[in-house]
Amino acid sequence: MKLLPESKLLLLALSAALSLCPSVAASEEQQKLIPTAAASDYADSLGAKADYWHPEKMPIRVMIVADPRVPNYKPQFRDFFIGACQSWSEASNGKITFKFVQAEPCDIKVWWTNDLKQLLNKGELGEAQWENDPDGMYRANIKLLTLNEDGSRGINDQEAKLMCLHELGHALGIVKHSPYLGDIMNACIDFNYSTPLDQLILSPRDKATILRLYTEGDALLDKLCAESADPRARLMRLCFRADKLVQNEKYEQAYPLLDTALSIDPRCTPALSSMSNCCFEQGMDAYSAGNYELAVSRLSRFIETSKALNYMNNPQIAEAMESLNRCKAKLNQSKSK
Repeated sequence: MKLLPESKLLLLALSAALSLCPSVAASEEQQKLIPTAAASDYADSLGAKADYWHPEKMPIRVMIVADPRVPNYKPQFRDFFIGACQSWSEASNGKITFKFVQAEPCDIKVWWTNDLKQLLNKGELGEAQWENDPDGMYRANIKLLTLNEDGSRGINDQEAKLMCLHELGHALGIVKHSPYLGDIMNACIDFNYSTPLDQLILSPRDKATILRLYTEGDALLDKLCAESADPRARLMRLCFRADKLVQNEKYEQAYPLLDTALSIDPRCTPALSSMSNCCFEQGMDAYSAGNYELAVSRLSRFIETSKALNYMNNPQIAEAMESLNRCKAKLNQSKSK
């Protein structure tokens, strides 16, 4: 985090990192670029990389490493993080819950450090890193500095509380900044070093956004994916969503998602693998049900994707080819009548 003694604007340089505005002039330029119009939430601007912790992951196990040996660490920093958890939980109407644990295993781990090199980028006061899979978010690490960006002084309570609220917001799925001034998750947060701590809280938009994310869930993520201009982010989301559907044997829903994914990248291995599984199962089901046209379509594509994956030694290939030939024979018989 870049700090100036008289600065009143907090800037976040990256989607998961906290830094300060370098000057008043720069902050005025930022304000020209950031919308200020009223809006109920900013969920539609989260992008295709947004995600969330699914209900089966609740409560999220949080391990707070509060090491008093870290220079400039204060006991109240731990309380600030616990308070941040409570704030986001209340904003979600209880859809997000937490359980504080003393040791591994945990889902979210947070700690403070005075080592500026532990952060990926210079000029930051904290960062959140997270991992997700087809079942949603499942792990996050939050690193928070006890010093300013150049190590010349310790952070104050206002900075510490804002860091906890903001970085936890990223770790819960708000991976991009709010485009609106006045939000905790915005790139610029107006505050004064003498601002009372109880005034540093989530905005109504912050609360509405996390509530919408955890209420709409996959429906919102699918919408964000469809609207995204980032093909790689769209591809990742499509693969995650389709893989989950294939696991749940919802092949009819998975097929169009995989078809779209492969139109973005025909060589995408995860998409090819899921498409192979999807087409084999759907093709064999269609054959058993007497839907020979669908069976021919799906089994043919299963063989095609297996070739692309170099899986031609798969025992299912022979079964698929035999069923495919039978389906074609049935269709030929129907045409000859």
